[in-house]
Amino acid sequence: MLDVMRKHAGGWVAKIFMGLLVISFGVWGVADIFGGYRSQALVTVGKTDVGAEEFRFAFQREMQQVGRQIGSAVSLDQARAFGLDRRVLGQLISEATLDNDARQRKLGISDEAIVRSVTLDPSFQDSFGKFNRSYFEQVLRSNGLTEPRYIALERRRHLRQQIATAIGATGEPPRVLLEAVHRFQHEERTISYVTVGAAALDPIGDPDDAALTEFFEGNKAAFRKPELRKIELIDVDPAEMAKSIEVPEEEISAAYESRKDSFNAPERREIKQIVFPTLEEAQAASDRIKTGAGFAAIATERNLSDNDVLLGRFAKSEMLDQAVAEAAFALREGQVSEPVKTALGAVILKITGIEAGTVKTLDDVRGEISAELARDKAAGKVLDIYTAVEDERASGASFSDIAAKLNLPYRVIDQLDARGRDGSGKEVTGLPAAGDVVQVAFDSDQGLELDALQTPGGGFVWLNVLDVAPESQRSFEEARADVVAAWRKEETARRLAAKADALLARLKGGEDLEKIAGELGASVQTTGSLKRSASDDSLSPAAIANAFALPEKAYAASSHANGADRVLLQVASVTAPEFKPDGDDTRQIVDGIANSLSSSLLTAYIGAMQDRFGVSVNQQTLQSVLGER
Repeated sequence: MLDVMRKHAGGWVAKIFMGLLVISFGVWGVADIFGGYRSQALVTVGKTDVGAEEFRFAFQREMQQVGRQIGSAVSLDQARAFGLDRRVLGQLISEATLDNDARQRKLGISDEAIVRSVTLDPSFQDSFGKFNRSYFEQVLRSNGLTEPRYIALERRRHLRQQIATAIGATGEPPRVLLEAVHRFQHEERTISYVTVGAAALDPIGDPDDAALTEFFEGNKAAFRKPELRKIELIDVDPAEMAKSIEVPEEEISAAYESRKDSFNAPERREIKQIVFPTLEEAQAASDRIKTGAGFAAIATERNLSDNDVLLGRFAKSEMLDQAVAEAAFALREGQVSEPVKTALGAVILKITGIEAGTVKTLDDVRGEISAELARDKAAGKVLDIYTAVEDERASGASFSDIAAKLNLPYRVIDQLDARGRDGSGKEVTGLPAAGDVVQVAFDSDQGLELDALQTPGGGFVWLNVLDVAPESQRSFEEARADVVAAWRKEETARRLAAKADALLARLKGGEDLEKIAGELGASVQTTGSLKRSASDDSLSPAAIANAFALPEKAYAASSHANGADRVLLQVASVTAPEFKPDGDDTRQIVDGIANSLSSSLLTAYIGAMQDRFGVSVNQQTLQSVLGER
């Protein structure tokens, strides 16, 4: 597809083909072709539709991303509780709005620009930085995309970007806003604090059965057995495959020869130059240098600083003027050249430093080249293995038989919960693409045939759910040890909070923090200068936020960084930052505000366009996709 677009997008064959296509539409009509499609649209914005499959694909991708962030699979019910369905739907509506706007404004982008964008995308390049068509096709296939579909998506993305860039342009924010944000971000405070730990409490003692039973009944959900699944996996990892691939010496040698320049570092020289209007003036200066005048003295006479005469550090091939390059690389370090005529006048040169070049032999880089070639070979084999596994699955072969026949890694996990842990609560280690595997295992069901998952390293994982042990409620006796531990933890936290609040009342009444610390058998600690965004080994983020909400010398009680203890804290000092309009941090603030304003402008624009075009959502289709009917 890319090759055809590149070679024939503007050719006469393409024009004839498009002409015939238009004529055929005129004969047979367009309404029958597209009418049914529009009736199945999930979202319609003006004349732009979003299909159910597009929403389903985006929704599943969002669930996978959130699952990776929180470290456990996200079920459909959890995703809806998190509002992921509404977020994805809103995003697709916004994109459709911009697509419709681009169509009305008749915006476009050439096929050549799309081809260039795709081939320069690092996601589709091999280890040598070149576009790899096989890997490109593999990535699309693993994501359920065809090449024409991906090209169409890229075209839409570029057109949306044109509108977003035009609408989101903003000017400089007002100074008063910059100063306020600057102070908020850079104000520093020191905090004095005392830790109030469990040692400050009277012994809690053991709870009686009545208290435990009451606690258990009020927190039953915390003492349930999670749903456990038994799964089997086939894992194809190119990195592991590469370790067993032996690359022939002739291939290594050929790769070295084709890339020899990239392994060698050329000699580089630091060059100073003085430019003269005429060759005669340059020659006069050169003659003076020969009779004892210094290069620096000549520069000073011409009101040139050291920075003014410093040309830079270059390899010979990097220099634009070859006459200057030849002269510079013919000199010894410290030597001054004869005048050299250039397009801008005449120059005399001085070499102030020489960095020797390095040459790496084949022996120096053999291992590196071999590893790269092995990875490329492994990546190529993955596609063949993928096809072979899918053929075996289509024939009805079991996972264990497929793995044995194709000599692939096979594993059975007897117990796996939705957090990636086993029945005892321990993390299941060694899972490829762990978050995705867990999510798919729990989004699926026993006996369903699942598509292969692509791993970040370019491999594939096939999984099958062998058994499901549903979630169940543990009895009080089964959970007794956990109930006792949870009750004791909650009771300790409650008593610590009450103790800290009582001590805080005494501090606010005029008592000294040192005195309170002495009663607790502790000492007063003082932090260094902290910003709002700082972290501390003893103060939790909530405690630091409390300190920045208080006036100087005020007290508060808050949580310790360990999550169990409490702290009594005092704002010891407040340091306001100096605002510098031209400072680097101010530039970052300007950029941040500009990005925020740009986002707000674009949001407002999209909202106005939606009012103009009209937005409709097919609720029946949406409910069907979300499994509500």
